[in-house]
Amino acid sequence: MDNSSIAKNVLYQRKLKGYTQEDLANKTQVTVRTIQRIEKGDVNPHLQTVKLLAVALEVEVEDLLPLENPKEETIQQKWLLLLHGIPLLGLFLPLFNILFPLFLWVHKRDDHPIYYRQGIQVINFQISMSFLYAFAFVALLTIQGWGFLLFIAVIPFSLLISLINIFRVIQSKSIYYPLSIPFLKQKKTSKNTVGVLVSWFALFSLLSCQQPSTGPTIERLDGTTISQDSLTAKIQNLIELAKIPGIAISIFDDNKVVYQKTLGFQDYEKKIPLNDS
Repeated sequence: MDNSSIAKNVLYQRKLKGYTQEDLANKTQVTVRTIQRIEKGDVNPHLQTVKLLAVALEVEVEDLLPLENPKEETIQQKWLLLLHGIPLLGLFLPLFNILFPLFLWVHKRDDHPIYYRQGIQVINFQISMSFLYAFAFVALLTIQGWGFLLFIAVIPFSLLISLINIFRVIQSKSIYYPLSIPFLKQKKTSKNTVGVLVSWFALFSLLSCQQPSTGPTIERLDGTTISQDSLTAKIQNLIELAKIPGIAISIFDDNKVVYQKTLGFQDYEKKIPLNDS
């Protein structure tokens, strides 16, 4: 065994969990002195000792043991870079920021525990960002001011987090994805669950391509815009609150009609709709 690699792995995993050497010793039958010597690379720990440390740190034994084949380290890093970098293609292909890492995770998750764990974090983050983007889009259409700021901030934020984790993988294989909802958890996921997840996103991608247009927009005097559908909904709400039986509205821009609508009734008792005549 490569003592220096075991030392780095134990030290990294211990600090990642926030444990002191005393905390780790209390969780295992390994003494503080032994842990200190392992982390310094002074001893070649027995496999049973490595197993005890792995259980206490809640990681796989393979995460502490060095790879036997030096080339495997390079291969593993390339797969991890692909796993964390492939969601960037979602900038050009909607929802492929989820589908690409999902397919890659299904393919590689059984090859090594690190693919399984990090793949879950990538997928959870990308799903969370997609829901946040959808919420931001709704806010853009319905809420003035901060709705626009939220909408333009989601993509740069997700892009920045992806780039940061690519660099983290190169340096230490440690990753951090904030604001992630745990859609997939750190346990074996059945093939049926994965199949349902893939099917759901494939259906969602088809529906999103067929999303109806919100219609033409109208520019306000302050330079902001509102869609005709949103304006109609606001007017409808106002006349209901004011208990107005019927109203006709026209909006002009340089003597050109840009919006015209009749709402309510010309005869409320007989429920005869109001018309533009």
